[in-house]
Amino acid sequence: MMPDLDGYSVLSALHQDPTTAAIPFVFLTAKVTMADLRQGMELGADDYLTKPCTVEQFLSAINTRLERQAVLKRWYANPQSTDSSSSNAASGAESIFPNSPKLAEVFRFIEACYHQPISLTDVAQAVGYSPAYLTNLVQTQTGRTVKRWITERRMAEARFLLTTTTQSVSQIAEVVGYADPSYFIRQFRQFHQASPQAWRNSAASQASVG
Repeated sequence: MMPDLDGYSVLSALHQDPTTAAIPFVFLTAKVTMADLRQGMELGADDYLTKPCTVEQFLSAINTRLERQAVLKRWYANPQSTDSSSSNAASGAESIFPNSPKLAEVFRFIEACYHQPISLTDVAQAVGYSPAYLTNLVQTQTGRTVKRWITERRMAEARFLLTTTTQSVSQIAEVVGYADPSYFIRQFRQFHQASPQAWRNSAASQASVG
């Protein structure tokens, strides 16, 4: 809604110039429809604030982007500093997530922290997006929600532990990020149409036959 160019055109022009392409871009706009949000997202905006917006919210968005850039610089300078306490032994763990450059940081954070009680808000804060923006970005890119990807990663690790360890279902639930074993069992059943113990027994039987 600016003279000559709208915000989308400004963003496109900046991204086409190598000297400005890496500058974080935050929309502050009265255009609040889902189509507007997705257009900004698809063009590569870093955040999308809608009016009315307070000065505090505006400055917080800028600060979040700067902090995110600082974290990325540290990470790329020393990638081994990323939390490696999560189990990387799960078979095919890397293939759980699709190859999406726009979501690389999102999936990296989930990989590092899935064994903790993280939520959409935690992921959004870690990667510097608003929860609404991140929700639409992930949904558009993958057809799934952030919560679904967290659960998928936990389920992958749970299957690995069920087939390679003698840990109890309750122990595995805790290891993969569930404080309530009953909730873990319900989610596992939803994903696999079987309880964790039944799935373990079936996997063991198939392995013995093989």
